[in-house]
Amino acid sequence: MPLKWKDEFSVGNSAIDTEHKVLILIAQDISDAIKERKLGLLEKHFTFIEAQIQRHFLTEERLAKAANYDLSDHRRSQQNSLNGILFLRNELIGKKVWSDQAAEHYSNLLEHLLIDDHIIKTDMKMKPALLALES
Repeated sequence: MPLKWKDEFSVGNSAIDTEHKVLILIAQDISDAIKERKLGLLEKHFTFIEAQIQRHFLTEERLAKAANYDLSDHRRSQQNSLNGILFLRNELIGKKVWSDQAAEHYSNLLEHLLIDDHIIKTDMKMKPALLALES
């Protein structure tokens, strides 16, 4: 199933929502490269998403501070998400060959890390503070 932005992923802040949309697009590129076994593209896309994630975390921290949102749990969750992406990259780049079932598993794991863990479980907790900041 393709990774796509849904309005229900919105945290009520245009900067964060825009960055989430970009991360989802890159994750879809990674998922496609996994399924097509395009190792060169996979490395390129992982490098790009890692840089975008780091940038995104800085945006979240800046906005959370402006909204007086406690970042202690948020930072741990961010690091866990990034560690999962790095693990996935190392797992795939290290293998160089994987089955169709493994490709599906890795794609699902990427979706889980980005959408379920990061956007829904972590960033949605900030939504009330971000909405208050925007008003």
